[in-house]
Amino acid sequence: MTNLTSTDANLTATFTDEQVIFSGGKFGDHSLNLNVSSPERIKAHWEGYCEANDAKAISNEKIRVRGLTGAQVAWCFRAINDAGYDTEHDPSETIKWGATYIEGTPEDLQQVYTSLISMTELIEEEPECYAFSNSGTSHLNGLPDWMVEKLTAQALACCETAMRKIDKAMS
Repeated sequence: MTNLTSTDANLTATFTDEQVIFSGGKFGDHSLNLNVSSPERIKAHWEGYCEANDAKAISNEKIRVRGLTGAQVAWCFRAINDAGYDTEHDPSETIKWGATYIEGTPEDLQQVYTSLISMTELIEEEPECYAFSNSGTSHLNGLPDWMVEKLTAQALACCETAMRKIDKAMS
């Protein structure tokens, strides 16, 4: 834990060999001895220091969601890009995308989770646009109904399984 940030750029956390010093607040500096402070205690004090100064601590903690299939990783990426996000930055640019995992801050992973919920709704409403297309054009021409239903179910299952794995990794 060497990178504590907040919504107020004036608030800083400086780590030395023996302590962490929170500064920039309206009530002065606050320090903790690193030899007797756990990462959880430091985080809690940082959150309190930020709150006392009308700011919010930003978590830079990274969580890795493991055991995803390549298709589930692809659906996570696609959900962020197609269904959107409500953060100031694009989570797809800050998340690390692996072949069988995604890794990001809790905030970014929450955005992926929320986007996957929206994506399942889009797939159910317009499978021809979302379940079978990467370019906005349909690939359903000539497919029998049973195949369309099966491919739609597979797309939904990918999204729902990825959501469960994200939820489990964040709990």
